[in-house]
Amino acid sequence: MARGDAAETRLGRTTHPVSIELVRLVWTRPARADRKAIREYVARDNPAAALALDELFSEQTARLVGHPRLGRTGRIIGTRELVAHHNYILIYDTVGDRVRVLRILHAARRWPGP
Repeated sequence: MARGDAAETRLGRTTHPVSIELVRLVWTRPARADRKAIREYVARDNPAAALALDELFSEQTARLVGHPRLGRTGRIIGTRELVAHHNYILIYDTVGDRVRVLRILHAARRWPGP
């Protein structure tokens, strides 16, 4: 079976066809700047934790490629929010065949601002 056309047969059970919407992931400049600032801030005290957190951001955003509606409805119309870590929220939107990561914000930060 072609990948994405139908799930394979396992343990004598046939699963139903699965439709996976694949989109392209785009990091905006503000999101890249947020990611860099977070990495640098955490690295001051714990370089290994900074790398692990950055990898987590990569893993969480990669999930959006196959599941662009994974996160909750955002606080700003047209956006979505995905809790990437208990301290960080990925703000993103979907435009056509793209998922755009708009920001990575600390969970305690007021969003949107005043």
